Amino acid sequence: MFEYLFKKDDEEVLKDENYYKQIEILDKYKKCVQKMDLMLLRDKTEKAHRFYEGDQWNGLKSDGDDLPVFNILKSIVKYKTAVVSQNTLSATYTPLGERNTDVLKVCEELNLYFAKMWERGKLDILSWGIIKDACIQGDSYLYFGDGNDVTKAEKIKNVNIFFEDEENPNIQEQKYIFIRERLYVDDVKKEARKNNISEEDISLIVKDTDYDFYDYKNNPTLDLYEEDKCTSIFYFYKDDEGYVHFLKMTKNVIYVPDTILRVHDNAGNFTNVGLKLYPIVNFLWEEKYNSARGNSEILNIIPNQIEINKTLARRLITIKQTAFPKVVFSENQVLNPDDIDTVGAKI
Repeated sequence: MFEYLFKKDDEEVLKDENYYKQIEILDKYKKCVQKMDLMLLRDKTEKAHRFYEGDQWNGLKSDGDDLPVFNILKSIVKYKTAVVSQNTLSATYTPLGERNTDVLKVCEELNLYFAKMWERGKLDILSWGIIKDACIQGDSYLYFGDGNDVTKAEKIKNVNIFFEDEENPNIQEQKYIFIRERLYVDDVKKEARKNNISEEDISLIVKDTDYDFYDYKNNPTLDLYEEDKCTSIFYFYKDDEGYVHFLKMTKNVIYVPDTILRVHDNAGNFTNVGLKLYPIVNFLWEEKYNSARGNSEILNIIPNQIEINKTLARRLITIKQTAFPKVVFSENQVLNPDDIDTVGAKI
């Protein structure tokens, strides 16, 4: 988890308002991570994907034998994902009031624009992935990082998004949301320079190892593939007027300052035009009582899958032990016991 590693002396800290803001945000982030740990969300998600992918004897010592797997979970997920995904939906703009020619023409243009953006963003393909992930782990998320370019919509892993209220499934009612990423240090520094961050602060953007992001203890070789990466957290919140703010930070530096998603006029004053909805969409496979997360399709039937595999393993062991007759003989009465197993040999 993030630790406080700000390299500033006392006098600098007193002058730096960002220091206190970082402390406040990191405290919120830590609380969100602790909530997720209490729900065992990462363990459940990892287990669900492992069983779906067929790694169903994980951790069992089998003396080198390949144990049988009859994966019913993958078939279930593929079938149900296909059934849901084939029921495609589309937005249709229609006038609520007077249906004059001008209004109908605007609605027609909006319908064409929506269809064009949907196709451009390949959202049909993306939605299959979202639905599949939700079926496996219970919930999945789509993030529109650039509202002007639908091609930049991306899936967010359910273990990399954190809510202020883990009991409320309505994302738009959350006071704040975190998205966690592992990014290359050089890319983070480039973005920091675009936001006019001082070189002194940029020097604090360094490679780190995030034990909350990956399970290094059980997968120690993961660190070999990390290269020069650091953990970045994307912090969203809404102000008193309901407009969305965001910032980005590493454990040492806020490298994208607090930004409000609201339009200014020519005089630099705020207008009433702005974003009041988080650019995040969630898909719950099945609602879970008193939870912002969903119910997985396969987690509850993993015991069934385990028993199927155990039954196959028992049959395999039985066949190995009983399929062929065993030769019984008195070693003292056989002159050539080494030829017992030789085909055609005279005993």
